[in-house]
Amino acid sequence: LSLLDSFYNDWLASFDLCPVLVIPSENLDFVNKQFNNWKHGPGNTYAVCRYIIKNNEVFRDCAGQHVGFKMFSDEYVSTLVRLVKMPDLDFMQNLGDWPLSTNRLKATNGNKNTDVVPIISWCGSDETYDMILPTYDYTRTVLTGNEYSDIFNYLDSNDKPENFKDLPNKIDKAIWRGRDSRKERLQLAEMSNKDQSENLDAGITAFFFFPKDEKLMTSRIPMTDFTKYQMILSIDGTVAAYRMPYIMAMASVVLKVKSGYYEHFYKGLRWGREVL
Repeated sequence: LSLLDSFYNDWLASFDLCPVLVIPSENLDFVNKQFNNWKHGPGNTYAVCRYIIKNNEVFRDCAGQHVGFKMFSDEYVSTLVRLVKMPDLDFMQNLGDWPLSTNRLKATNGNKNTDVVPIISWCGSDETYDMILPTYDYTRTVLTGNEYSDIFNYLDSNDKPENFKDLPNKIDKAIWRGRDSRKERLQLAEMSNKDQSENLDAGITAFFFFPKDEKLMTSRIPMTDFTKYQMILSIDGTVAAYRMPYIMAMASVVLKVKSGYYEHFYKGLRWGREVL
């Protein structure tokens, strides 16, 4: 019980790390209008589901061309109504990675049109109001297990104080792999190419956004091989890089390039201690 009390106190203390979304009752009609716009829109730049929980029953409607990821939100919503008596709720789940709510800067610059959507996402940003949950990878691991990327296996195998004693014996380089979803990633690969891999091993594994450059291409490596390096780099792409919890559990020094995107736990990180 004392352990549960400790968790509860930590949970309460974390509230100041997250944006609080308050929707005046007179603005609720805006929610209907926004979902209808998505429902009858082109659907090529978004994927979203609206959930209504009434008398502990779940009702869902989706909008967008690609809504297959609804299986992940279906899992956590259906689990909740099986385990507890839920209050009546009406909210939307963003099925994509890009935050969808009203731009936060507009609300702080005197703009009167500050209507925001009660939408849950897996990635947040400094410019949006999306309410952030752990990504589908973590929730699925908790609810059903995941033999391919189980965060608990990584934690059990690597996140131990004694593992850091082996840090001097690891490869004395910084490692990074990823696709070309951000200009800084290309610049990092160029640095690695010029450095002739003396201090940095970085490369692009796939080109989608920029012209293909064979000099920057490199092969993929298993996630577990990242543990062989003293330093692991993390650079967000179009949104937050979802591998962050896994590399933080590898008993290596994590070098994180700051950006405006974040997962649910980023703002609780102690910069300079848990990540540099």
